[in-house]
Amino acid sequence: MIVRCKQAQPSPEHIARHGKPFAQPDVLEAGQEYVVLALQFEVESLIWGTGAWLQLPHEDKTMVFAPMCLFEIVDGRMSQHWEMRQWEDGSVTFWPLSFYADYYHDDLRAGKADVLEDFHQVWEVLDNEARGTAPLPVGSRAAD
Repeated sequence: MIVRCKQAQPSPEHIARHGKPFAQPDVLEAGQEYVVLALQFEVESLIWGTGAWLQLPHEDKTMVFAPMCLFEIVDGRMSQHWEMRQWEDGSVTFWPLSFYADYYHDDLRAGKADVLEDFHQVWEVLDNEARGTAPLPVGSRAAD
């Protein structure tokens, strides 16, 4: 899945609609395309508010979380490497399997070597999948 950033920060309308102030660092660039590493949907979450959130690679070799409302979809094919899970609070995640490991995101931010290595492998696989020449999904037709 590939998305293009429409705007780097949420508007007041986005914040009002999603019910949560966004604590996103200034790392997104309008017009830039990003490969989506993971996707999650939240409903009235104390941390995330309500809406869809993307996990995107960042140039410092980690990832950032960003609300989907800041993006447009360039290629909507979901990764074959994602696993869907539903959580007790009603949220739904589509993550690579290793992202579900206990403390994965915390260990990634802390720079734990084995998690960094896994993350870079996941990033490479998902990037190649999204930017490669994958076959058309079942039920789709090539444009004439």
